[in-house]
Amino acid sequence: MSETKLFPRHLVIRLVIGFAVIFGLAVLCGMFLMEPLERLGTAAVTQFGLLGLFVAILLIDSFPTPMSYAPLLLLAIQGDVPVLIVFATGSLASMCGGMIGYGMGRAVGLPKKIEGWLEDNHPEQFALLKEHGAWGVAAVAALPLPFALGTWTAGAMRVKFLGVVLACLVRIPKTGFYVALIMGGLKLGGGQ
Repeated sequence: MSETKLFPRHLVIRLVIGFAVIFGLAVLCGMFLMEPLERLGTAAVTQFGLLGLFVAILLIDSFPTPMSYAPLLLLAIQGDVPVLIVFATGSLASMCGGMIGYGMGRAVGLPKKIEGWLEDNHPEQFALLKEHGAWGVAAVAALPLPFALGTWTAGAMRVKFLGVVLACLVRIPKTGFYVALIMGGLKLGGGQ
């Protein structure tokens, strides 16, 4: 078996494309959907508040799901929540979700069917975790990949908890980057 690089070229390309899509969507939202997004964001913040934002991001990053928390950050920003509060809430919720995902993976394990599915559908992520442990979790945390699949798999593989906790810290700059992309896209699109 050949050695897997921590950031193979195709994953770097995927990272760039993922961030470009978020930025592009923010630009389009700023150009064409500003008013409805402001109403939706304000309604979401009024209805659920910061606790709702925290819980939604926590769930997305705790359980394997193809969803991203970037749209939630956009709604909170459009709901007039201060950007620093959105950044802090999103970062903390994502890191906590990663640790919960790790704990669930450790408790539940990795059934053979799921392991086979991961190898078939997310081979690069699975290989990163197998060969690099906590460094693989850090790579998954930085990439536009389902974070919970990485943390659950790390838990099932019994990657050291402290390493996973440190890897979850990568969610801080990633969330900051998401927030910056959203703010830049909204400004470029004529909003904010």
